[in-house]
Amino acid sequence: MNKNIALILSLLLGVAAAALMFSYIQKTTEAKVKGWDMQTVLVASEDLPVGTALSEKNTAARPYPSKYISGRVLTPDAAEVVFGGTLTVAAERGKPIMWTDVKLPIDTAIGLAADLAANTRAITIPITQISSFNGMLRPGMYVDILWTGDSSAILPPPDQAPAEEPEGGDSGSAAPSAADVQNMMLRTGSQVARNAGQPTKLTTVLLQNVLVIAVGDQHGSQAAGTAKPDAYSTITLMLPPESARILVHAMSSGAINLLLRHVAEADIEKGPVLVGPAEVSAFLKSSTQK
Repeated sequence: MNKNIALILSLLLGVAAAALMFSYIQKTTEAKVKGWDMQTVLVASEDLPVGTALSEKNTAARPYPSKYISGRVLTPDAAEVVFGGTLTVAAERGKPIMWTDVKLPIDTAIGLAADLAANTRAITIPITQISSFNGMLRPGMYVDILWTGDSSAILPPPDQAPAEEPEGGDSGSAAPSAADVQNMMLRTGSQVARNAGQPTKLTTVLLQNVLVIAVGDQHGSQAAGTAKPDAYSTITLMLPPESARILVHAMSSGAINLLLRHVAEADIEKGPVLVGPAEVSAFLKSSTQK
């Protein structure tokens, strides 16, 4: 009887020892293979120098241990985006390619933004069939912008004197600044109010020699060469940021009209250029006397 008990105890101890050993081996193995789960990534199929254009011919999808890759690694589903891009660093054969290693084949200066000069802005304004010169306005043409509105919209506060004309104002053919335009409108508005004693309609040259870069959704050289008149309800102009802001404000307080310029004429007419009731009356009077 004692022998049977001893045998059973021996068997139980053996099973326990085996279980402990199995558990130890399993934990040791898990620790050793941790991070070795495989992830499919995009690798170079050969050594690739800087400037190489990536394609399906020089790359391949391969499993790679996750412990040796990061979130910056390229996966096969990114192939459509990166193929055609060029390497900014050399890639070793069989090594994963990172997003940061590739200059993507995307042109960021596309569409209308590519037509803008540095430090300028595009602004789209509504037009009519008449103000679009019967649809014959084209990208690349230059226009002057006239503003017509109530003089009260540009009067300074009663206790504020009109802004003085800056000294040395001869700017040649340079476009007037936003400050020049504001001062001109303040001066002309104040002058009209003093002469008439009340607000009155006036027209003034707001901006000169402004480049048209788009008509409707057409822009670029192809649209510029189109001879057939098209129907469109907007045009897009290129302006310095300050002038663009002035134009936006002017449109909120009056009407905008365009004057088409000769293709070779870039001279700026010195202001203020004002047309009000007095100027119209004087023009009519002088016309009848000729």
